[in-house]
Amino acid sequence: MNSNVFEIKNLKKSYGKKTIIDIDHLAISRDGITCLMGRNGSGKTTLIRLLALVEQPDSGEILFNGEPLPKSERERLALRRKMGVIWQNPAMFNMTVYQNLILALRLRGIDKKTIEQKAEEISERLSLYSLWNKFPSQLSGGESQKVSIARTLIYSPEIIFVDEPNTYLDEDNQRITEEIVMNYVQEEKKTAIIVTHSSDQAQRLAKNIVRLVNGKVAPGSPE
Repeated sequence: MNSNVFEIKNLKKSYGKKTIIDIDHLAISRDGITCLMGRNGSGKTTLIRLLALVEQPDSGEILFNGEPLPKSERERLALRRKMGVIWQNPAMFNMTVYQNLILALRLRGIDKKTIEQKAEEISERLSLYSLWNKFPSQLSGGESQKVSIARTLIYSPEIIFVDEPNTYLDEDNQRITEEIVMNYVQEEKKTAIIVTHSSDQAQRLAKNIVRLVNGKVAPGSPE
């Protein structure tokens, strides 16, 4: 298997006349955690959206496991189901935490017994039982983040993207989030790509750090 989960070649993305991403070449290892660092507006979140198949580039190529990302929506959807994204602003449906938790499994046609088992496992792992019957409006920022992480990990994606995990969390909840992601990557042998502007967090978590400046990969980042 290819040692890189992603390889980017001559990738460009603009909004209007403003170029957001302009990357000649970048390889992202499948081994452990990679952090994307940069100031606000450097292109970090846009790059995540391109890698996670939320958007398509204007030009260039992205390889996933050595193969070009598909163009057809059907193939992209199938590949998207192997990925999980924990966004900066976690959005939940107006239903209980438990219902939010199992929704992705239901949409994948997983049988009821397996769904219940996976919900139990992730709730035990993240201490979520007390939140099962709560609605999103009743959750704190830290609780919302934990539920968002649980919704992603419950279907065991090959790769997870985490967009600015510190934004709405106090220091204790930041550490909890980091531990959850690190444990998942280490125990399940998965890949994580984390967007952050914190150098300290990147040094704590990542084997590889990619720095973006005005949409370009800064010198010293892995090529």
